[in-house]
Amino acid sequence: MDEQQKAGTVNEANIGSDLEQLQETDQPLRSEAPEAVRSAQLEHAVGQFNALEVDDKLAVLYGVYKLSGQAIDSATPDDANFEMTREFFGEFDALPQGEAQLEAMRALLRRDGNAIGHIYSRYTETERLAIWLLLAKRMGSDVIGVPAGYQLSEQAQTILALVQPLDFEQQITFLGDTVKDTDR
Repeated sequence: MDEQQKAGTVNEANIGSDLEQLQETDQPLRSEAPEAVRSAQLEHAVGQFNALEVDDKLAVLYGVYKLSGQAIDSATPDDANFEMTREFFGEFDALPQGEAQLEAMRALLRRDGNAIGHIYSRYTETERLAIWLLLAKRMGSDVIGVPAGYQLSEQAQTILALVQPLDFEQQITFLGDTVKDTDR
């Protein structure tokens, strides 16, 4: 066997060995539920999100909604899912558009124990995610939008930069993780 053939054999053996190691390493991940498989980048983004001021949290939630574009619109709950959250939106929609809506959204993220917060606290994580997706979808129309000229903090920009390259499922997981932590 000449040197090139030996090198080729060694490389093939190394590749096979590396592939086996990757498969062994990956095996436990395959046995876990998809929601249990989270990237370190996702976990870091959620941790950073929890340290934000409330207005930056609102802006990041809206920013992630916008980053996800059409894909998230197709995943946004339909009218049947709106029925699940009818009580919440009955209370929210009764608020005058503007500062009252903004304060209600802030209160949800701060975990205030007001009337709308008590209704919200009874919902599952999936229903809470539906609420935030519907709120984001309606922002700028019948829900107060992000003020013109609003500047994200450096920390909020960092979080959006962490979330942007994540795949769609991870972006949805980020949103779900951020709203599930609003338990009372």
